[in-house]
Amino acid sequence: MTKVLYHDQCQGNQPQLNVNDFVNLIEYKDPKLQGFFNVLYNAMNSKEKNQKWF
Repeated sequence: MTKVLYHDQCQGNQPQLNVNDFVNLIEYKDPKLQGFFNVLYNAMNSKEKNQKWF
């Protein structure tokens, strides 16, 4: 993911602040990252963690 973001910014593009645009960018530039953002988000989302246990 860092490679994708690095190369995108080296091309003069601004950082993506919109979540949907960010996900589309990383998944388009590196198809191996499809679904990665959701996994990362769910791992850090305390509500999601708590619901799994109850």
